[in-house]
Amino acid sequence: MEVKIQKTASTDRLFLVDAKKLMEYENDIACRNSQTIENVYHKDWFFEQCNFLYFTPPAAYIFNGKIFFINGRHRTILLSRYLNEFPFLIGNIDLDHFGLTPKAISLEVMTIIKAKDVKEHSSFTLPDLKMGKF
Repeated sequence: MEVKIQKTASTDRLFLVDAKKLMEYENDIACRNSQTIENVYHKDWFFEQCNFLYFTPPAAYIFNGKIFFINGRHRTILLSRYLNEFPFLIGNIDLDHFGLTPKAISLEVMTIIKAKDVKEHSSFTLPDLKMGKF
């Protein structure tokens, strides 16, 4: 499925994340309420704009060298099953959106999990999966 990707906030950092490195790095993905992640998309992860289908990437922040999800735990688990790299958003690093300075350990996390830069509104191919009802 061909989609475009967009930031959810102007301060977001948008890139392709290395799925394996993200899943191996210390994060709070286990806080997901559901124990079963079905291989389906949720319709709310997509929207149409200017006749293009857009996908909202999973979003997280980094604090003291650890990854905390804002939203998208389900998306992350689902996409990591099918893709080596997928779009990902980092909202802030050590509260730098409030003017604080990111710590070296947190910046290192970005270096570890980031596969490559991607521009906003770029096209990306997602696996062909059904839309689920959940």
